[in-house]
Amino acid sequence: MGVDIKEVSWQEWAVGGGGLLLAFDLLVLPWWSVDFGFGSVSETGLGSPDGFLGVLAFLGALALAAFVAITRFSSVKLPEISIPWSRLRLIVGVCVAALVVLKFVLHPHFNYLSIGAWFALVLCAVVVLGAVASMTSDLPPTGQQPPNNQQPPNNQQPPSNQ
Repeated sequence: MGVDIKEVSWQEWAVGGGGLLLAFDLLVLPWWSVDFGFGSVSETGLGSPDGFLGVLAFLGALALAAFVAITRFSSVKLPEISIPWSRLRLIVGVCVAALVVLKFVLHPHFNYLSIGAWFALVLCAVVVLGAVASMTSDLPPTGQQPPNNQQPPNNQQPPSNQ
């Protein structure tokens, strides 16, 4: 099975690529940096303060990237769940963004924030935008029959033209 990168939609790039970049940001880039004149100290998004928020956001971002990779680049068929997968992607994306924003806001000294924190905010916006767009692209166009030819509510039959 060949992988055709050109077949990946911009929504999948935003969710999967943004999630992967966000995981890299949380793991590697400095979020806090303090310069003492004779040296400096920095900390990544997984470190304190509130490191558990960074770890949870990291896991969620990796899950989003893995979801796109599995559904796009493998022949694995995902199981049926009670909500659409696109909605679950949106929920996870919003939760990751909320964790990053909470970690950002709970830091009391904004002047010590470094490039990683600011870049993470942008990446969260990209991930959520991609998830929202992928969810709306999964909806059937207006006026079309819902999927699986579902019956009208209360088992009512459409009126006949007699």
